[in-house]
Amino acid sequence: MKRIIWVYGVLAGLIVTSALLIGTWVMRDSPDFHLGQILGYGFMAVAGLLIIVGMRKAFLDGHAFSFGAQFRMGISMVLIMSLMYTLAWMLFYHTAPIDFDAHYQAYLEAQWAE
Repeated sequence: MKRIIWVYGVLAGLIVTSALLIGTWVMRDSPDFHLGQILGYGFMAVAGLLIIVGMRKAFLDGHAFSFGAQFRMGISMVLIMSLMYTLAWMLFYHTAPIDFDAHYQAYLEAQWAE
């Protein structure tokens, strides 16, 4: 069961991390934060579904589950995914050639002015 947790947790982490990298590459010249929000949410939804698929695979492999065991398994996969996403953001924030803070603040001020 630990193998399933690691495999599906890392796969979900790769999906949300790839969303950050793909979004940065696609919007490097003209940041469209609305599109970025949609893409980010879509990738995170797919990663969440992957966690459910991992839990289903463990069930089909014959692992007997109580609610607590399912909860711990899901939380473990989410923690792995979240750790990978956080590390990717930390790396992006400190190495990105764009000034993300200034661009995002300008976007938010334009949204609030409407």
